[in-house]
Amino acid sequence: MSSISSYTSEKPVYGKAAWLSTVSSVICGYFSYGFIRGWPNYWSNMQNHLNECNERGQNCTQEQFLHMDTEHNEWHAEVGNSTLHPDWVTKNMISSTSSFMLLGVSIGATLCGLILPMIGNRKATMAAGIFLLGALVTFSEVFKMDNFTLLYIVSFAMMGMPMGVIHTACQNSIKATVPFARRGFAMTLFTCGNTLGQFLFPYIFTFFGYYFNDIVISLKFTGVLFLILIGAGLMMTDSDNEPPKLFDATLFKRPQYILYVIHAWFAIGAYFGSLTFLAPYLVSKLEGNCPEGEEDCGRWVVDTKNSIQLSMGIVEGCGRLLGLYIADKYWKENILQTVYMGLTVCWLLFTLDDGIFGMTAVTCYYVFSSLAGFCTGCYGGVLFALLADVLPSDKHAVGAAMNQLSMGTANFIVVKLFGSFFEEMNAIPYYGSACLYIAGTILLVFVKRYNHRDEEVSESEDGEALEKLNLKIAEALKE
Repeated sequence: MSSISSYTSEKPVYGKAAWLSTVSSVICGYFSYGFIRGWPNYWSNMQNHLNECNERGQNCTQEQFLHMDTEHNEWHAEVGNSTLHPDWVTKNMISSTSSFMLLGVSIGATLCGLILPMIGNRKATMAAGIFLLGALVTFSEVFKMDNFTLLYIVSFAMMGMPMGVIHTACQNSIKATVPFARRGFAMTLFTCGNTLGQFLFPYIFTFFGYYFNDIVISLKFTGVLFLILIGAGLMMTDSDNEPPKLFDATLFKRPQYILYVIHAWFAIGAYFGSLTFLAPYLVSKLEGNCPEGEEDCGRWVVDTKNSIQLSMGIVEGCGRLLGLYIADKYWKENILQTVYMGLTVCWLLFTLDDGIFGMTAVTCYYVFSSLAGFCTGCYGGVLFALLADVLPSDKHAVGAAMNQLSMGTANFIVVKLFGSFFEEMNAIPYYGSACLYIAGTILLVFVKRYNHRDEEVSESEDGEALEKLNLKIAEALKE
């Protein structure tokens, strides 16, 4: 009895190693999913560079590209202006780099079940930082070749997979150093790295664009930033006694886990499906809302787009703080259902070009993207915390890896699909994401039913055992 009371009264200590692991996790979140969220801000620059039809290569339309092709005058002389030139680079081709990165993240995270037990969290993260520098340099060189097959391979294998490794290594370090009762706090700070990437990378990319005026050089200098991961790796702690394992078929016997994975497929697809296209969507809409008398409309579009993303990021940070507070106070399924419905409403209102409630379209972009950011702030930490609830403690690592693989396929398919229709209907990412969030909301009903049914059974069994123990004690006292 004394040992039990001493254990329950012991206050979890958030020591130096725990703080270092938490700080390193923020950096890793920033350079993994945070980077991928900021990456679309490079799309327009890459597309303009490859579709260059004049000396400056800016603001070149499909029609201009078609008729300024001096090498094929005979071919395009007899075709209509709407004809797509074979060499014209579409937004879908550029956006697919993000979908391949997301798929690479999932594969890299899945392989961590073998990689991290062999070389540890520290070395894996530091090596990934150096590898990602080489990846961006390679990407910039392949980009000049205009070879999208190689570009997708680089995006998947050299950029996405190392990001999956650092994304998992920092969580392993948290698990090894942070007390159980404080891991919710650490995991919430970890997801803040994603938020920082959403609104800081656009400013970094814009600065590189104006300073170098060359997308190829900008990509190379972006790669240098990943060397910061060497410092993040030095702050981590390696985990002990982790048996390498990639798959566990017994988890399919847990209905709450299966339902959670299916629900997460829809939810994470909606998450990245909406956020990945935020920057190009804003550019396409803001170009038609340039204020009268604005001398440099292009600069205004870029600055306004960055400001909207900054506003969203700040509000999302506030949402993460709320998520930290409510995660352990209410059923996580109820929290996520509320968040999903909020995101559905916000993204649908976000697409109203004529504004609503007397607000202009630009004001709506600020308001509803920020409200969506608040919802996503309550999202990530609770989503991963619910995964821990539906998994047995001795199978968390392999179960999380299997779920990560499923979510990676969702990210790849959804971003690829939305990108295919984006130029024809640029609101499709938000209509599609709304449908996916509704599907996730419905599936959570069944996750909650199975997840808490086990708790009720467990509580019932504990109550019966306690009642039998009390009877035996009473009988012993009578004797």
